[in-house]
Amino acid sequence: MRYASHTATRIHKEVFERWYIGKEARERRLHAVREEMERGGLGIESLLKAKRSLQERMDILSRVLRQIATIIELAAAEARFEAARAQYEEVERQIASIDTSSFEAVKAQMAALADSLRACELEIGTLQGRIGSAREREMSLGVKLEGEQAEGGRREAALAGFVAGNIDKEAELAAYFDERMKSERRQTGGGVDFADMIRRYESSNTGLATRLEKARTDLRLSKQRYNHDWNEVLGQEDDESREHRERLVRYRETELPEYRDRISRARVEAERQFREHFVSRLNEYLMDAEEGFREINHILEAIRFGKDQYHFSITRNPEKQKLLSAISSAAEISELDGTLFASLKSDDERESIERLFQNVLDHELDDPAVREICDYRQYFLYDIRIRHTDVLDDKTGKPLESYLSRVLREKSGGETQTPYYVAIAASFFRFYKDSPGAIRLVLFDEAFNKMDDERIGNMVAFFRKLAMQVVTAVPTEKIESIAPYVDRTNLVIRRNYQAFVRDYAILNQAGS
Repeated sequence: MRYASHTATRIHKEVFERWYIGKEARERRLHAVREEMERGGLGIESLLKAKRSLQERMDILSRVLRQIATIIELAAAEARFEAARAQYEEVERQIASIDTSSFEAVKAQMAALADSLRACELEIGTLQGRIGSAREREMSLGVKLEGEQAEGGRREAALAGFVAGNIDKEAELAAYFDERMKSERRQTGGGVDFADMIRRYESSNTGLATRLEKARTDLRLSKQRYNHDWNEVLGQEDDESREHRERLVRYRETELPEYRDRISRARVEAERQFREHFVSRLNEYLMDAEEGFREINHILEAIRFGKDQYHFSITRNPEKQKLLSAISSAAEISELDGTLFASLKSDDERESIERLFQNVLDHELDDPAVREICDYRQYFLYDIRIRHTDVLDDKTGKPLESYLSRVLREKSGGETQTPYYVAIAASFFRFYKDSPGAIRLVLFDEAFNKMDDERIGNMVAFFRKLAMQVVTAVPTEKIESIAPYVDRTNLVIRRNYQAFVRDYAILNQAGS
């Protein structure tokens, strides 16, 4: 029952029989839905079949409808067919009654005429092509004729202008033309190919014109250089160069003889100065270098570095032996003996000095070639001879000797450094020798760091004998090795970005 608005009413059976809650209600609901879906699917399938049936019937009716007009039109086709058949039979009868015995002859005649017509057409095409070619050639020849006439007029005008401009050479030009014609006829066997002759002439003329223009440009540049070098204002565009020719004649006939005498005197003076300021000075440097090395070697004879003794080897470069000999000879020539090159007796010496003199003249003073010529060191070959006092030669019984350049790679650290410092000492000695008042100061940083104490002592003694004042900075571990051989030792201590200098002294056994 249902109660509403103070009234109780009975619920219809189809309402209360439905399901609402609970597991069974959900399953019954799903079953009902499935049955309803099946019923709906069957209904749709039947509707689709009915639709397809109706569609087929509509297609049949549409085709019938389209054919109705054709059916109506063909309703009287049978009667028209019978009339056409009767007409056809009448035509056949008429054709059968016609005499065709002459048709074959007419066909053969028509074929022959067709062949003849084709041959005529081909001939006409050929003739038309030849006519077209002839017209094109006629036009081309006409254009060429006009060009040749114009070119002929131009050449005649050019020839007339050339002859007018060279009227004084007309006879010479005519003779030249006749000679060329004879030469051409001899080469060609009688005929003359003027076109080829003109081509050769034009090619030659173009080359000559190019050379002429280049020559004019070079001439103009030469005039500009002359005006610039000699501060002149002579004309530059005059091809005849009249002003320059007049100046040349004046120089050649009046001033050149005087300048020749000046040049001769200047060369004599240049040779004198070359001998005094270059050859003699260079020879002095060469002799001084050899003397300086002799002094150093004399000092080295009394000093040993470990078990080795060193001796500088300085020899004159064999490649420059001729020049060195010429320099020595030239340095001995006095001023009263005449010019430098005339006073040299040997042709080889004269040639060597002449080449040296010319090299100096041909280059700037700061040129590397001149610097090499002036550097006396370039005239020697250097090496250091090492005398090994602890190794004797089996044959002579004397200590073995070797050259540093050959055994340098085989030496230990200290043995390698020793000749290095010997060479430095020799260099400073040679440098300070020219300045007697110099303090002869030599500065080193971390010197003798690979030498033992004995080598260090000998090296410092060597510098002392050369009167050198050595100032060096060494690491702390080397102080005890160097301090006994120097006059003063300062110890530099760094702490917290500050440096402190303290005297360093070696205390004796008494502690003083």
